[in-house]
Amino acid sequence: MTKYTARERFEIIKEVTKKGRPVAQVCRQYHISRTLFYRWLSRYRQAEPGEKRRALAVKGRNLLFLKNKVSPKAELKILKIVIEHPEYSTHKIAGLLANVGNHGVQNVLKRLNLNTVDQREAFTRKRSAFPPLLKRVIVGRVIKGDEKIAKVCREYGISRTIFYRWLNRYQESGGRIGALRERVPKIKRYSRQATDRQVEKVLKIVIEHPEYSTHKIAGLITNLGNHGVQNVFQRLNLNTYEKRVAFAESFAPKPVFRPTAAFWDRIKLVWAKFVPSLAPAPPPAWDKRKGLLRSAAFGALFTLGFGFISYRWLMMLSQFPPGTRIGLFFATIALTVGSFFFLYSLKYYITIALILSFSRESPGEESFSGRRKERNGQNLLAKIFNFNGGNGLLNGNHRNGNGGGRNGLSNNVQDVKLKRYPFVSIHLPFYNEKKVAKRILDACTSIDYPNFEIIVCDDSDDETVQIVQTYAKKHNSKLRRQGKKGPFIEVLHRLTREGFKGAALGYALKRMDPRTEFVVVFDADFVPYPDTLTQFLKYFKASNPVPDGTGRRPVPDGTGRRHYSEDYTKSNVAVVGGYQWHVLNKSENWITRGVRTEYAGSYVIERPGRELTGALKQISGSVYMARADVLKEIGWGTSITEDFQMTLRLYEKGYKVVYTPYVQAPAECVSTLKRLIRQRMRWAEGHSFNIKKMFLKLMTSPKLTLMEKLEVLYISPYYLQAAFFLVGTLCWLLAETVFRARLPFWTA
Repeated sequence: MTKYTARERFEIIKEVTKKGRPVAQVCRQYHISRTLFYRWLSRYRQAEPGEKRRALAVKGRNLLFLKNKVSPKAELKILKIVIEHPEYSTHKIAGLLANVGNHGVQNVLKRLNLNTVDQREAFTRKRSAFPPLLKRVIVGRVIKGDEKIAKVCREYGISRTIFYRWLNRYQESGGRIGALRERVPKIKRYSRQATDRQVEKVLKIVIEHPEYSTHKIAGLITNLGNHGVQNVFQRLNLNTYEKRVAFAESFAPKPVFRPTAAFWDRIKLVWAKFVPSLAPAPPPAWDKRKGLLRSAAFGALFTLGFGFISYRWLMMLSQFPPGTRIGLFFATIALTVGSFFFLYSLKYYITIALILSFSRESPGEESFSGRRKERNGQNLLAKIFNFNGGNGLLNGNHRNGNGGGRNGLSNNVQDVKLKRYPFVSIHLPFYNEKKVAKRILDACTSIDYPNFEIIVCDDSDDETVQIVQTYAKKHNSKLRRQGKKGPFIEVLHRLTREGFKGAALGYALKRMDPRTEFVVVFDADFVPYPDTLTQFLKYFKASNPVPDGTGRRPVPDGTGRRHYSEDYTKSNVAVVGGYQWHVLNKSENWITRGVRTEYAGSYVIERPGRELTGALKQISGSVYMARADVLKEIGWGTSITEDFQMTLRLYEKGYKVVYTPYVQAPAECVSTLKRLIRQRMRWAEGHSFNIKKMFLKLMTSPKLTLMEKLEVLYISPYYLQAAFFLVGTLCWLLAETVFRARLPFWTA
């Protein structure tokens, strides 16, 4: 396949003959060899004055495989073997053919772009026996005028109608190979095809009565005949009685059989876990036993305290008549739930005080260059929470050396210079984003960074698929014409949403460039700035100082500047998260205004407060950069809140997350009440599932600090606040209005 057309070749030659540019420089720019250039130049000089451009046109012989010693019949046999057995090697295919060797098979597969097993399997799934390149070869044999149409059609086993269809499309397009690609009709639904609701009714009847015939099912559904039911069965592979029975049994509840053990057997199993001589493993080391003893002591103190309070409460109730006891019981529940809300509000007040105190201390902060500015003194909160990155009371990150401090809250990264630009892979998860797909692609392709790629993880089933593929094709073609190295766009389209966003990102993780060191994730409704990647990398570097032996302070040189390493694999910081700035539609309605206010409180107060105290910091679903080696080690989960699942997995492995409000990306808010409710229900479900799965692992892990474990305790019942509020309010109303009972030690 020739890379440049006659017009493009003519312009390339003019740059040397007219403009006087060196041949080597022109060849490097257009990625061609000097041998090829001089071949074009020779044909250009030998042609007549009015025929010079035509002399540079693609010769007819270039359409044929002149160097190929494999006959057309042998090529067709090779393609048939590939379609039936794409896993066969070239040696095995050559062994099934006469007079065709291994190199002949390799040459055929290479020209047809089928030289890997993955390409052959993809070719088989398309069910197309004639790729565009082979079609051009077939058409070219007749265009040259050496062979007749009937003979060529007999060799390849095609009809003359099909041949003329290819020939017309090829000639009308001006000899473009793209015109010979298979054309899939863009039909979402035929006029008389069964609707989705009718298909659901058919499947519901099959699950309940798999023995029903198509006639009987058609009689139970309006506007759907016998042939319509048969077509539904054919599409869903349910056209036999056995298949329908198997389909119905798959929805039947399966009984759970639990093996029962005898009484003494269960005692022996429990005894073996506590007796070292009988245990299958040796007793734990002293460090582990020390942790177990600490946990046991804490549990004992908690049990004693709870038991004492319960005893005093029961003694108090015994002094009142039965009716009053019930009212005091409800009043106690209301007070307990109210205390829970008080603790939540208290955390917000403390966090706000921390942020205000930090903002007052900012004039005296120490810059990334290592030069300390003048201070006006520290207040009590600054000393307690240790804003200077030392071993403060609640700063839990000092253990990890390079994973903590308040690097994310400093806006002074000007002195942090990047000596190298690691390869970055931007992952864009899409699901029916036809209104904003082009906007996010425009923003990502305009990012000012020399070394990155863009991967679209597309699970869409609407026009988004065509929009993204068309954009990627035009963008990549433009880059190749200009001789640029990137950023190229790769579109990964999945036919199902199995595993949701996490599975789509996991698929992109497998397909990204092997050089990738960092992965950045943006949702479709975000618009990153041109310097976003550079800013992320600066904060990564600022969180990775060279230790001086103690693991706490960077090493200053003679100029007073700090040393920061760009070997990020030695850092325990796995993710740097940014600010999701929901401002693009903040004034659309009252819902967007409320959501915007909520996000502002989260990203300006809550998350900076966690960064100051060294608490566990959650990864948001967008606007963050993660190390590729860590993602490959841990892997994306398939939870509906994959970002929260990844956060808990990272902290379980000992990695840390840095949050900075200075890397921002404008975004849109949820604009309808229905979408808002569905979003929060999805968050609540995914949050509860992951907390239930990871709570004990995190609370018993030695890799989490005290503040991180306290944050896990804080976020665990986060989505139960509404239920607690309803229960507490109801109990208070019952105690006040029905039983008229109040706790003696508590006022109204």
